[in-house]
Amino acid sequence: MSDDTEPSADSESSADDELTLDGDSIAANTSQTGRQPVRCPRCDAPIALVVSYGPTTHEASPCGCRVPGNLLERSGDGSE
Repeated sequence: MSDDTEPSADSESSADDELTLDGDSIAANTSQTGRQPVRCPRCDAPIALVVSYGPTTHEASPCGCRVPGNLLERSGDGSE
């Protein structure tokens, strides 16, 4: 009986499995849904998600700018 400590090919993750967020992929997704993406108030890049690191620290992704925590709760069309 031998110890097979190498992970199988099924359990290895590849670069294709990683989530990538960029302006082109966000724009492609919104063209299918008909909704305009929420834009970053600092750099005007489309925002896919907002990550909260604490009660007052929030970061937009993929641009990395600090933004208000309620940014994605807004309508996204420029009116608030």
